[in-house]
Amino acid sequence: FRSGGPIARAFGKRRRAALDDAEAMLERVGLTEARDRYPAELSGGMQQRLAIAQTLLGRPKVLLLDEPFGALDPGIRAEMHTLLADIRRETPMTVLMVTHDLAEAFKLGTRIVVFAKVRRDPQFPGAYGASIALDRRIDGPGAETDDIAEEAARLLGVPANQPPVFQGDAR
Repeated sequence: FRSGGPIARAFGKRRRAALDDAEAMLERVGLTEARDRYPAELSGGMQQRLAIAQTLLGRPKVLLLDEPFGALDPGIRAEMHTLLADIRRETPMTVLMVTHDLAEAFKLGTRIVVFAKVRRDPQFPGAYGASIALDRRIDGPGAETDDIAEEAARLLGVPANQPPVFQGDAR
């Protein structure tokens, strides 16, 4: 957090509040001990957590995550899953997460969208895209997560015997 960002431009009470928020966020992502280190001095997983912390400090209305937990070891990954679930409960933020991990999608998501493979339109040879093969809510009444998980696994070509939902995990 030694950049010329919002903290460097704040003064007085605003600066103190920004520093306190940054300290609290570093603690939430498990980086308190790395407070005085530059990002280049951190491991890949620590840099990933720092990027998430910096983004959350900006209190975005929409959080876009592309494979956000891929570089994290399993213990830290579980902690970050909990953090993301907590943040979603605490704020009205919309989270769009791209992941290839079906179990992670079911654990953290409220809606799952599976895209079909790349399609090429002969009418527009230079255009590329994918069509939506599955779009289902996976929370709330009537959500048959086992059926949705099987359909998603089939569309993605992955084994359906992977447990799609972690029992006992809070959303």
